Amino acid sequence: MTIETTKSSSSVSSSDGDPELIMFDDDSAINADESVSPCEAPIKRTSSTARPKPWPEDRADFDDDALASPAGPGLLRYCRYVVSSPGRFLRSQHNALLYSYMSPVLRHGANNHKQRKAMQRRDKKTRADHAVSSSEAGQPELIKEMSKADLYTVPRSMEAQHLADLFWSSRERQNPASPPSAYSFLKILWVVAKPTYLPGGCWQFLTVICQCSLPLLVRRVLLHLQDHPYESFRRQGLALAFAIFAVSLIQGISDERQKFLSFQTGITLRSAVVSAAHAHLLNMTPTGRAGLTSGEITNLVAVDAQKLFELAQEGHYAWSCPLAMVIVSVLLLLELGPAAIVGIGVMFVIVPIVQAIVRKMMTIRKARVTAADKRIEIISSMLQGIRFTKLNRYEERFHERVMDVRTQEVHFLRTELFYLSLTLFATVVSPVLATVLTFITYTLIDEDNIMTTSLTFTSLFLFAALRFPINYAGKFMGKAAQGFQACHRFSVFFARESMRDGGLMPALGSGVVTPFQDTCDTTSASASTEERYRYVPKHVMDVKRDSLSPLINVNASFCVGDSPEASFTVSDVSMTVRRSHIMCVVGPVASGKSTLVQGLIGEILPLPTKSQDPVFEVNGKVSYASQVPFILNATVRDNILFGEPFVKERYDRVLEACCLEADIAQFHSGDMTEIGERGVTMSGGQKQRLSLARVAYSQPDVAILDDPLSALDAGTGKKVFERLFKPHGTGLFSNTAVVLVTHASHFLNRVDSILVLVNGKSVFVGEWGDLASCHPTDPNELDAIESIRSSVQEDHSGDSHGDDNNSSSKVDESSPDSTVHAKLRTESDSEKGRIMTVEERKFGLSQMSTWISWFSYAGGWMFFIGVVVTMIMDRYFYVAIELWLAVWTQGADEPVYKLGRWYSPQTDGLNAQIEYIVTLLIIITISMVSTLLRTNWLIQGGARSASRLFSAMLSRLLYAPMDFFDTTPVGRLMNRFTYDTETLDVTLTMNMTVLMTSLGWILTGVILMAIILPWQLVPIMFVSVAYWTLVLHYRKSAVDLQRLDATSRSPVQAQLGEVIDGTSTIRTFGKSLYFSSLFRKALNENSGMMMNFMAAHRWLSVRIQLLGACTVLFAVAFVASFNDILQISPGIAAILIVWSANFTIALSFFVQGISESEASMTSLERAIAMTEISQEESRLLECMPVDAAWPSKGDISFEEVRLRYRPGLPLSLDGLSFCLKSGQRCGVVGRTGAGKSTLAAALFRLVELEGGKITLDGVNLSKIRLADVRGRRNGMAIIPQEPVLFPGTLKRCLDPFGDFSDEEVMDALNAVRGASRGLSNLETVVEEGGRNFSVGERQLICLGRAMLAKPKLLFLDEATASVDGETDALIQKMLRSRFVGTTLITIAHRLNTIMDYDCILVMSDGKAAEFGTPAELLSNDDGIFSELVESTGKESSAALRSIVFST
Repeated sequence: MTIETTKSSSSVSSSDGDPELIMFDDDSAINADESVSPCEAPIKRTSSTARPKPWPEDRADFDDDALASPAGPGLLRYCRYVVSSPGRFLRSQHNALLYSYMSPVLRHGANNHKQRKAMQRRDKKTRADHAVSSSEAGQPELIKEMSKADLYTVPRSMEAQHLADLFWSSRERQNPASPPSAYSFLKILWVVAKPTYLPGGCWQFLTVICQCSLPLLVRRVLLHLQDHPYESFRRQGLALAFAIFAVSLIQGISDERQKFLSFQTGITLRSAVVSAAHAHLLNMTPTGRAGLTSGEITNLVAVDAQKLFELAQEGHYAWSCPLAMVIVSVLLLLELGPAAIVGIGVMFVIVPIVQAIVRKMMTIRKARVTAADKRIEIISSMLQGIRFTKLNRYEERFHERVMDVRTQEVHFLRTELFYLSLTLFATVVSPVLATVLTFITYTLIDEDNIMTTSLTFTSLFLFAALRFPINYAGKFMGKAAQGFQACHRFSVFFARESMRDGGLMPALGSGVVTPFQDTCDTTSASASTEERYRYVPKHVMDVKRDSLSPLINVNASFCVGDSPEASFTVSDVSMTVRRSHIMCVVGPVASGKSTLVQGLIGEILPLPTKSQDPVFEVNGKVSYASQVPFILNATVRDNILFGEPFVKERYDRVLEACCLEADIAQFHSGDMTEIGERGVTMSGGQKQRLSLARVAYSQPDVAILDDPLSALDAGTGKKVFERLFKPHGTGLFSNTAVVLVTHASHFLNRVDSILVLVNGKSVFVGEWGDLASCHPTDPNELDAIESIRSSVQEDHSGDSHGDDNNSSSKVDESSPDSTVHAKLRTESDSEKGRIMTVEERKFGLSQMSTWISWFSYAGGWMFFIGVVVTMIMDRYFYVAIELWLAVWTQGADEPVYKLGRWYSPQTDGLNAQIEYIVTLLIIITISMVSTLLRTNWLIQGGARSASRLFSAMLSRLLYAPMDFFDTTPVGRLMNRFTYDTETLDVTLTMNMTVLMTSLGWILTGVILMAIILPWQLVPIMFVSVAYWTLVLHYRKSAVDLQRLDATSRSPVQAQLGEVIDGTSTIRTFGKSLYFSSLFRKALNENSGMMMNFMAAHRWLSVRIQLLGACTVLFAVAFVASFNDILQISPGIAAILIVWSANFTIALSFFVQGISESEASMTSLERAIAMTEISQEESRLLECMPVDAAWPSKGDISFEEVRLRYRPGLPLSLDGLSFCLKSGQRCGVVGRTGAGKSTLAAALFRLVELEGGKITLDGVNLSKIRLADVRGRRNGMAIIPQEPVLFPGTLKRCLDPFGDFSDEEVMDALNAVRGASRGLSNLETVVEEGGRNFSVGERQLICLGRAMLAKPKLLFLDEATASVDGETDALIQKMLRSRFVGTTLITIAHRLNTIMDYDCILVMSDGKAAEFGTPAELLSNDDGIFSELVESTGKESSAALRSIVFST
């Protein structure tokens, strides 16, 4: 996601005109490079930066009224418009009914295709001739690929803001006490859908009338043929032919209009619920979020919202199919008399049967969705902790875990698809079965009932008129089951407690309850929907700058957790903070510091204390820096501004205060450099300082800072503290009330007040000088106070400008060849500042190889042959039924010789009729079996294809190099495993089934009509050529439109993921409206893409309907005019006319099948692309085996190690050399960006070395398998800078795959003092990401995990940064005692933790600047290590030196 600032964020353009990341004020970034495909390097693609055009069907005359009221413009005004502007009215209707406004878009796609083909031919000729100079060959030719600028924007009535207003206003009118249900949610959706769905119903009604009228017109033709066989009837015949043509044309146009409006409704519903879900997520209370995982949220938005979209597409069949059945029943009764009741009964009986099957499907789907949620949750956790996964070689374990869940899901999927195939089978055969049983009943109840041509084929046509609606109704039944399940899941989601529902609106004594409304976006169409009713009371109140009253006044308790067993309470907190005052909150791990912070920012409800009602006042503008920094996938500048206007002077001061200038100077594009998702391309210290800079830039009245100094080295931490919090009114926070949670106890004598928390109790509140008189009786409280009291304090009697001006020292110099710099450097100037890869999309037609791939994954040649055989059997015996009916009518009054025997005339009585009936029953039985085989064969093949593709995607993803994950948004990857996987599982399978069925109809119709009337080949050839021309013209653009739709979904997922991570930060900063605006902008773009694709589809379909109508016109006219010459029997002529009349519907069915299948092929393309991801290099090489006992010592050696993250980037490690003996402890220090964390990347081979070697016990790590390097039992282990916890239980976090007993796990936890910090119950629930634990608690858990591994080499990357000093000291003591003989490499910013280590490695510019014992390095006063020690301050420096020289 890119956050826009003001117009000062100007476009970044390069001199050679390459596509760039272009910034627009008040608009989301338009990625002009989105259409670049690496597969076609010689072609230079550009995208227009012009704004998209408004939707053509938005009439300017009525837009305002339409938006103001769901009822739209008044009838009187509409009539006045028609009368006053008939030409304009007719043009608008022509545009609306024929979708002519899509012609320019389709022409643009066709021109692009033509240019690509011409260029490919020229390039091929050039390569063959070798006659062109290199300079000429290298000149790229511009192709303006299709982009969103070439398309129309979403209709104004479908904008997400407007739909959200409708959704929430409708929901508020419902009874809040009613339990969540699918039906109550459908009522809400109806309000949103009504403006477009009701007109769609009118068009569907017209379609039904036309469908039922066609058989009556055909009956007139058949009566003429029956009464005057082998004769012509030109006058009446031509009139009937044109009447049939007109009705077919009206039916086609009305059917396509209904589909357009239904699709539009589906997009509207999807946009409304996704937008509302985003807003609800921003408003959700901690109680509401309890148990809610990102996988469930992602599945709701990516899959369930799509099910609502699909439900709306065919929702009109819920009433139109029964209506058509009633009309047909009446006509059949008039035609056949009482015998028709049998057929009618079959048609109606099939409905409850299908409903029973659908109910079973709903039960199965519910189980499948539960399994899918679990699968997505595991994948989401894996991707968010992918570095940890790779460092510990959990890939195989995760693959096994995901595939176990996937196996269950596929089992449910196959069962669901089987039942779905039964619904399709039932709906396909029901008209045929009803027809046959009706005819059998008709002939058996009365000997005088004779099967005549007109009666038989009129009835057949009437039943056939229901075939396609019933087929669609069968699809609707399946989608209805899925849609109702989605409605239920959404209703449960929206029933979760939120601030909108008054979740945090108690009537408390001195608290202030106020509607909280973001003020960052004053352009909102409806501010009422974005009000944040919360108990934070006074965040939006004006506060005078000279006020002496406290900005924070709290006397309350805070409780987190939704059950007594899982709850934690910070009790009796009393604190007052005035402007310009700093209060430090300190205490050991799990003492309640983060809980207090959550209470101060309004995320937790204040509770009464023991003595009085709660007092809770937080006045003025509040800003917040969370313990885990919330970093956007945006530029450095946008992360700091966070939606605020850019003021250069203030911005520069913030960069200087947060020591970010040196870091930004390293970046290739400065502060316009893009940051990876969740800050993956930045170090922990950089992310913390960026978070602090955001708070400082916002100029708050109140700043709540949750341990922001933990990841900073000593020198940087001191500078940041002095520049931000400096007393005497010179710091950026000098006019702010600051609550600073910290473990940096050496700053406590420099703040105004201190709050000490121990085990959820306030032990001390006061100044540093008062701490000496605090003597609690509880041992834990006393230990905490003594630890704080004994910490070294800095003298601040003098000002600290000297330190600020020492920026030229060695310590402050940041290497331009640092790790971060290497990672952020881009590969060409044309991608200036961007590090996230653009989502690739192909151009032009989907390739035949993609279609072949589906068949290959579905079963290969055996599957394809099975499809062909079952299709031939199905269609052959289906036609055989109609041919036998023709034979039956031919034997009305004369014997017939067929199938090697004579059949008596019908006039001979019941025995003669039975002969025909028995043969008919045999044929229909074989036909039904063939249909069932064909349907189930296709559906099970689709399930097989989806299952195999998923496994291939997952395997390739897990073993992709880390660089792939650093440059690929998680939202994009999650899109593959949610929307695309669901498409492969169900949608593509269904679409391919429909496509194969419709293809069988088309081919059967063409062959049958050509055999009956060879002259019919003339219109068929004309229709085929015109059809292919139209389809080819359409496909040249439609595939690109579908791909644009697919790529526009990823930003929606990515922005949703950011909101999931940063809800607290967004709310506290008051940016809910701002982020909602960005999300809705992305959602509107996606809706616009879908509307363009759907309108293009309708453009084609309505023209195909016209071609189909021409076919029946020719057939009827030709038979009526020349039957005296053709001599076609009435029965066969009837088959010709019936199939010609149905050809329009069959063509429409086929167009929809191929279009929807090709649209789904985009997901297949993306899945196949995932199976082609480059793999970690070592997996492709032959590796040296190692002894089972390796490593036995832990000797590690770096020899001239050189490493770069990608070819063309600077070296991150440049000739690094040092050696450690078994059991040695080595501390690694250096400025941010010196290459410290790159040591882990080299050691664990996250990136392969460019030169040099790393040996462990004499074995070159680059020559052995990755499985031997990472995650080897008793091998190497790492505790990364950011602790990673997986959802589940505490036991599962410590032992993710059940390798150890409970006793071993508990022993490891006790070793890191976990039990004394509240981590004593192994069955404690760990929420996603460990969000119900503080970062300090998470680090303790990760240390316990390392204890279980018992490695020979342990790498600690700032592993104790977020624990208190006392706990850190005990952990260091534990490391010495429990890891005897283990080589220890520790990256530390707390210098006191490594001063007694055996050796120190000082890194700079990716080299070992200094290496030796602490005493040796400190003996060099000019050395970097000495500089680092001195930068901590006089008192701290002396204390650090005393540790070294006293040992």
